[in-house]
Amino acid sequence: MSQTDAELDALDRLRRLTRRLNLEVATWRLKLALKGGYDPSLPRIPSGEPGGGRWAGGSDGSTGSKPAGAE
Repeated sequence: MSQTDAELDALDRLRRLTRRLNLEVATWRLKLALKGGYDPSLPRIPSGEPGGGRWAGGSDGSTGSKPAGAE
């Protein structure tokens, strides 16, 4: 079954929209990563644990919401 010109145009529009949305998502991820000096190598509490997703070990040795040494 052959696709009509209208169907091909619709697919092309969807491809362009998908590329634009992927670029926008990548831009937001980069902005979030740069915000607050995010460093993916800093230790975090695993999800599923109490306090999961937070930075592991604050400057006072306790579990906090900031990485060790952050001010």
